[in-house]
Amino acid sequence: MTGKSVIDDGIRWDRLDRERFDQMVEALLSRVHDKEGHEVIFPEGKGGDGGRDAIATVDGRTIVYQFKFYIDGLSTSGSSRKTQVKRSFKRALSHSPDEWVLVVPCKLTEPFRRLLRDLDKGNNVRVSCWDRPRLDSMFAKHLDLIALMKQDDLLTERARV
Repeated sequence: MTGKSVIDDGIRWDRLDRERFDQMVEALLSRVHDKEGHEVIFPEGKGGDGGRDAIATVDGRTIVYQFKFYIDGLSTSGSSRKTQVKRSFKRALSHSPDEWVLVVPCKLTEPFRRLLRDLDKGNNVRVSCWDRPRLDSMFAKHLDLIALMKQDDLLTERARV
């Protein structure tokens, strides 16, 4: 089923907007990096974020997270989205990260997996992706974050009615 999370009655990715997606991922990253030796910041994106929606410092290593709100998948408008991902990666490289993580609320297509493997070559930067299955798995460890988001959704729906 398109957009349905693997978490039973969990996140409905197909109902999210970009702002909500960003909020959820920021909350998850705050939780993941709430450890000794970790720090995470979220640069203000107005005027450009330099290919960095979040920057985590983990025991002296820098991880740059780039959020791309491709809710309808990565095959739609494929070449345009590939160009956007490459451009974001190139901008992030100017900040000398040790790792670059693409975060998307959809499953990766094989062409995008190849693109990420190609970005990984010759840059001395580890490239990875948190796609919808990975996000589902990570949120499953933090069910309170899902409950918080659902509470906000319920209040919004009640206000609408």
